Amino acid sequence: MIQIASCIIPFYNEGKQVLKVISAVKKVKSINEIICVDDGSTDNASLLIQQDFPELILLHSFKNEGKAEAVTKGLRKVTSENLLLLDGDLQNLLPGEIEKALERKPKGYQLEVAINQYMMEKHKKVYYIRSSALNPHKTRKMFFLKGWVKDIQMDLGIIFYLGLIDYLKQMFFFCKEGIFTSATNSDLTKIE
Repeated sequence: MIQIASCIIPFYNEGKQVLKVISAVKKVKSINEIICVDDGSTDNASLLIQQDFPELILLHSFKNEGKAEAVTKGLRKVTSENLLLLDGDLQNLLPGEIEKALERKPKGYQLEVAINQYMMEKHKKVYYIRSSALNPHKTRKMFFLKGWVKDIQMDLGIIFYLGLIDYLKQMFFFCKEGIFTSATNSDLTKIE
């Protein structure tokens, strides 16, 4: 089932590229509102949006405050339960891909694996950063049996969402190369 969604497009000096993104989003029937947030651009993108898409919600910042602030401004105007967040500089955005994404409403960890799946399909190189920080296993947080049950439920939810083959591809082939910091063991302080 296709989910009805609002779309926030933050942008900063994207020129005509943001118009291409908006054009693609406008073709998606399940998007009920588009909120563009100009994060203090000095080009004429806002003017072009007003001319070409006067029905959109267009918000402005007087200065560049960063993407997080632009998204926050957009969130204050959202009326849908579902939200699609797109960058204003995306290239080759296809309305069909947006529809497909909205058909499969990810929940919990499914959002993370949906992003991973997209990165794999587009042959993007993704690295992990080695860190001394560890996430405690659910058995430490919820006791042994309840922790394992929660882990199994999570894995089954991901397999149901992705399918077994794509789940295994992510487990064995996705993000296997690390970026290492120049910090030495003496530079690191354990915080408890």
